[in-house]
Amino acid sequence: MIARCFGSILLFLLSFSGFISGQNSPSNYSPEIDSLRELIDARPSDSKEKVQLLNEYARLCFYDLRIKEGFVAAKQAREISDKLDFIGGRVMYYLTLAAYHGNGNDDMFIYYENLAQSISKSMGDLQMNYYVDLEIPQLDYGNDFEARIDEFSAILEYFKEPEDKEIKANLLMAIGFFNYFLQNYEEIITIQDQIIQIFTELNQVYPVFLNSSYKMNTLKNMGREEEAKKIELELIELFAKNENENSVGPIAYAIASRYAESGRYLLAVEYYLKSVDLFESIEDYDMVARANFDLAVAYENLNLNREAYESYSKAIANLRRVQDTLNLNNVHGALVFPAISIGKYDEARKYMSIALRDTLFRNKNFLFGRFNDANGKILKRQGKF
Repeated sequence: MIARCFGSILLFLLSFSGFISGQNSPSNYSPEIDSLRELIDARPSDSKEKVQLLNEYARLCFYDLRIKEGFVAAKQAREISDKLDFIGGRVMYYLTLAAYHGNGNDDMFIYYENLAQSISKSMGDLQMNYYVDLEIPQLDYGNDFEARIDEFSAILEYFKEPEDKEIKANLLMAIGFFNYFLQNYEEIITIQDQIIQIFTELNQVYPVFLNSSYKMNTLKNMGREEEAKKIELELIELFAKNENENSVGPIAYAIASRYAESGRYLLAVEYYLKSVDLFESIEDYDMVARANFDLAVAYENLNLNREAYESYSKAIANLRRVQDTLNLNNVHGALVFPAISIGKYDEARKYMSIALRDTLFRNKNFLFGRFNDANGKILKRQGKF
């Protein structure tokens, strides 16, 4: 299970924010990359083993900020998989694309991870051979955005073949992000239109929806509210018309998150509830938990504490089901205050104690503060001033 902290999907401005933290410094995976390169070169024939090695190599290159090298390896792996008609290779390819987004754009990370999971499940007993849990390091692309635009644009020039469309779209998403920090809004609109066109041609509904919603936010930042409203209506229509059950859940969830980000919590609740039902129908319990968590946050913003308590409780049940201990800890802490609001004081203290027991060290002081705050609220409600 990938360790992800819950929260609403961020705007395009923040969707690659994990890439930014200071000076441009690689993660130093060079020794492992060099060792893998030797293994790959020692296997000149096309084989399933070579596909696996190339995908592992590509992911390490992404972690080491060697983006072009990573995509070259990913493309080679994909071409061998297609030649061998190797379905497991497609699983690994999507995981590699997830790794590219994994420390920044959580939306696309989840999308590609879910594609890999879906194909894995369709393969039955073979799934464990090709699906792996990704452990994404903290990456650092620095804050010289002009340099990053030049770097990624040069990489983009390399991938010109028709079969490179998906790689091109993923590179364009990063270029759009770097332009956002420079407030090059007109350039961003052009880039987002390109991304939407590519994913439309690839018949990938969710990335079309997602990048259209990014474009909507860009237009709002430019003061072009009428154009943004038109896109919002188109996105709702796209959701209503789409029949692919693997796409409609993420789309409903993304619509809900957009409404939550703009403070329209009643509409957010409506679409979070839809997304929960859709994720349950395809047994995606990771996303059932995630959607229930965000649904609970929306309920809290509407002062519907009983509903928030129930949604947090459902998130806890599903997180236990998928054994996601990191996010389970986060939800334990979040459930405390709705529990207090509806008079479940013992339960509130229990979950706060569990959150304190299981937290990472760096969160201890924050949780001690919340624990004292919670205890104070309980004692006040009991008249123990």
